[in-house]
Amino acid sequence: MKEGSGQNYIKSLHKAFGGNFTDTSYRFSNGETTIRVSAYKILDGFELVVFKGSFNDCIVMEREADDDPDLIHFYVVYRGRANQNLKDELHTINAGGENGVFIYNGLFPIVAELPSSPNYNSISLKFSKDLLHKLYPNTSQQIIDILIQEDPITYHTSLPIEMERVVKDILNYETQHPEHIPMVMSRTLEVFSQIIDSLQDLKQNNQLNGLHQDDYRRLLEIKGYLLSKIEDKIVLDEIASEFGISVSKLKRDFKALFQTSIYQYYSHAKMDEAYRRLKSGKHTVTEVGYDLGYTSIPTFSAMFKKIKGINASEVIPTHGSLDDIP
Repeated sequence: MKEGSGQNYIKSLHKAFGGNFTDTSYRFSNGETTIRVSAYKILDGFELVVFKGSFNDCIVMEREADDDPDLIHFYVVYRGRANQNLKDELHTINAGGENGVFIYNGLFPIVAELPSSPNYNSISLKFSKDLLHKLYPNTSQQIIDILIQEDPITYHTSLPIEMERVVKDILNYETQHPEHIPMVMSRTLEVFSQIIDSLQDLKQNNQLNGLHQDDYRRLLEIKGYLLSKIEDKIVLDEIASEFGISVSKLKRDFKALFQTSIYQYYSHAKMDEAYRRLKSGKHTVTEVGYDLGYTSIPTFSAMFKKIKGINASEVIPTHGSLDDIP
């Protein structure tokens, strides 16, 4: 589907699954999969799209760039999760998580994966630059400087906690009230204004970190670099120098994309590799710990237990061929 209006989603879903559709709604059900999409024009240049579903298999949506930097998309996952494939890297948007709101200016393609879920709910807010001028006549330029850019850019942020109830109201009104449109519209404007206020606060406190297309490419290279050094120790100054960025930008961008620090990511990657080697039954805990750069096996074992939740020795298949320390 081409990124843009809710009608693009509706037409693409109908083409893929069949079902029933109008200009503003889509309905599909075959017993195993149920999909319900509704599109609402809130104001000129402002649209709400509600997506509800229940599906046993993963649904994959390939969204083409809309090439319109003046159109911004807010995606809010209320229940369930979605994976956004950005430059061949999957990033999970979890309901209620630090990255439960995904903001996108539509200037590069995204593959969205909706894992099997008994109850997936999300809303999308799509709005234009002109709308910002109308709703925020005194501060629109500040908001535009954050959101409207010629370069491909995304932001990940959380939904203000007080807005979770309002999003729930939108979802409930949409299905339970026959005269629901005015209530849906008012709640949508409330969510929109709160997210905008939150973005302005984050920007003012230097806590809003947008990622451009080049940032994504560099971060994927950094991720590959970290995985290639899995048996070594890493030094942030050396990584920053290797990729031509400052340490502060390295730390900020990495956290923005992967929702974890470099050291946390690296530690988890080490323990993933340790688990794989131990599970093969070909290595002892001591061998794996030393091979992965630890000089103290108790330290390695403690880190493994902390991250994996079990003792390293418990991972080794119990065929009696390896005796090892716990």
